[in-house]
Amino acid sequence: MRRATWVRNLAVDAVCRQLDGGSLELHGGTPPATCDARVTTPPLVTLLFPVPAFAPAVEGRAEAQPLPASWATGRGVVTWFRARTKDGRVVYDGRVGTDPGADMVVNLDSVTPQASVSLAGLTYGDEGDGDVWR
Repeated sequence: MRRATWVRNLAVDAVCRQLDGGSLELHGGTPPATCDARVTTPPLVTLLFPVPAFAPAVEGRAEAQPLPASWATGRGVVTWFRARTKDGRVVYDGRVGTDPGADMVVNLDSVTPQASVSLAGLTYGDEGDGDVWR
C-alpha cells in the first residue's frame, strides 16, 4: 500500500509532535521485543528534544531541531534507542549502528561515562511503506 505525500506528512508530523520536550535514550545490549516492554537497565546516554522537536514534514520526512549535547552516564556500545514523550511514554524504538541498514545510523557507536554525546542531525520519515530514522 502506498500513501499520498500529504498523508505521509500528516503521519510523520503526528509522531514527531509527541516528542516535543521528550527524550531520546541510547541503550546497549539487546532491545526489548516490543515498545511496550519495560526496560530494566538505564540508558547509556539520554538526549532531550527541544520544543518543537522537529520541523514540519516535507515529502514524508521531518528534520529534528538540534538536540543539546548530553553527558554519557554509562559505558558500552549503543545498539538501540528509545524515544519518549515529555511525560515518559514510549513513542518509538529502533536499532542503532554504523551500517546503513540501522534505524539510526551513527558515526561512533561506543560511549564512556562523562563523554559528551551529540547528534549532528536526525530525520524521521515515512518512506511510503514504513518509518525510518536517520
